Amino acid sequence: MKQGGSISPQARVSRKHFTVSHRVGRGERGPRAHFVAAGFTIVETMIVLAVTGLLVASALLYVNGKQNRTEFQVGVNELQQQIQQIINGTESGYFPTQSNGQQNFKCTSHYDGTAPTITGTASAQGSNGDCIFLGKVLYFGPGNSGGGSDAFTVFPIAGNRLYGNQPVATLQQARPVPVAPGTSTNRSAPNDATTYPLESGMTFVWGDAYNPTNPGYYPNEFALGFLSAVGTAVTDSSGVTTYQSASNGNSGTSQFGFYGFRIWPGAVSSMGDIVDDIAQSQVGSQTQPYPLNRVVSFCIASGTTNQSALFRINPGLHVSFTFIDGNTICQ
Repeated sequence: MKQGGSISPQARVSRKHFTVSHRVGRGERGPRAHFVAAGFTIVETMIVLAVTGLLVASALLYVNGKQNRTEFQVGVNELQQQIQQIINGTESGYFPTQSNGQQNFKCTSHYDGTAPTITGTASAQGSNGDCIFLGKVLYFGPGNSGGGSDAFTVFPIAGNRLYGNQPVATLQQARPVPVAPGTSTNRSAPNDATTYPLESGMTFVWGDAYNPTNPGYYPNEFALGFLSAVGTAVTDSSGVTTYQSASNGNSGTSQFGFYGFRIWPGAVSSMGDIVDDIAQSQVGSQTQPYPLNRVVSFCIASGTTNQSALFRINPGLHVSFTFIDGNTICQ
């Protein structure tokens, strides 16, 4: 390297252009050298991988969160349409029939004001004229067949046609009863109720249907009736007479009202318990069914996001909802 006490030009070039160098061979002399390029250390590589993993995880959480929010919104929209269709379909005014056109039950009216008797005897449509189709009751909460707060059940409701020897004038005289077996009421009745699961992990949180004068949150007792107060006889062209919900005489549509039923708080453990409570003419101090001349609300929560939906049904039987972010109790 040194020539006469000075640094050779070749050495200057080497020092300028090679940042990492070493001699080849321990005893080798002279300016010959080669260089080894520097790379990432193990620690640096691990840091890069960790940061990359965090970014990927954050992206996946974001995408999954958006997907869950979208699924909840879709589920809420479908539930609103489903309940509205159930209400609108109730105005058909007939008991449900099987695929063969027959009804799978026999309804026997009691003119003394006691509830009708429902048995499992198959009968043709029109042969249950002893009773009237009053409408349907929608129930959220424990006891649903195959589900609890993650499902709701719709019961077709039958009632007495006559009170004494006169057509019934009130729902209390008709004594509404579900076409379904109870724990103690009509135990041999077939089950014509339909249970609908809530989609996308949604759950029922609370409803305020019970007390018309002092609404409150009753998560275990929410039953709404879409019912007609009286029935009317309709005879078709073949001479078969059926008793339908009352018509308003103008458009032919049914005069349905909005009614509440009290379900004993904490006492529901099965579908039969729900049937028993709906069939009672009085639960506690509450005579039922009682008219709901106001907007009724209930809360549905998302099972995967911090969201809820506040549903409202007004006296005109229109179903609407509002999305609520930040909590799952509609507050």
